[in-house]
Amino acid sequence: MSSKLYKTQAIFLKALKYKESSLILDAYTRERGLRSYIVSGVRKQKKGSNSALYQIMNIIDLIAYEKEPHQLSRIKEIKLAHVYDTIQKDIVKSSIATVMVECTRNAIKEHEPNQELYDFIAQSLHSLDKEDQVSYAALNYMIGLSRFLGIQPDANYQDGAEFDLQEGRYAPQGSIPKYSINPQLSQLLFQLQSGQEPLSNKNARQALLKKLMEYYQLHLPYFKPLKSLDILSVILG
Repeated sequence: MSSKLYKTQAIFLKALKYKESSLILDAYTRERGLRSYIVSGVRKQKKGSNSALYQIMNIIDLIAYEKEPHQLSRIKEIKLAHVYDTIQKDIVKSSIATVMVECTRNAIKEHEPNQELYDFIAQSLHSLDKEDQVSYAALNYMIGLSRFLGIQPDANYQDGAEFDLQEGRYAPQGSIPKYSINPQLSQLLFQLQSGQEPLSNKNARQALLKKLMEYYQLHLPYFKPLKSLDILSVILG
């Protein structure tokens, strides 16, 4: 009896080396949600190897064998759905993209499909690839992703307020007993929530990224610190 196949577009979020030449890949798919695949022999050095297809952040079209959501599946056919113009050539953009996909993998646990979420992730990578000004890309991504996770910050900002990381809303300065963002960073957060591109320095942006990671950890107990965030901080200097 032949195995059932399905076709979908997917974004690779994580790759784990397995045995001598295999990979286990986590991907967010448009039609099946979060799925994991095992690919044998892909790490062998041989002519015509398609190992480049299996890089994290790649957007691919695939045909795979149907399995239960928590089981490893095998890929029957694969090809790139999008070829990046700049991300893989620009160290800053590639570092931002790595933060985005690691954040996504750490935050998403549900295996049910969410095509709106998939489109948000894919469009965010497309925009990062095309745009020249990417100073706020990682921040805007974490703010945007929070909406799909049910932890979107409230927009009740008033001048001088501080953001309460525990409650997910703004409060008067000095009224938050713990887990707050100072007024300057709180204003920056609200401006980004409002679709603005405010003037800020890299230190402020990096500080807000760390606070947003703390926010994710407070509201998603399984969310692990982003290793790629430290790498991005070094690259941005």
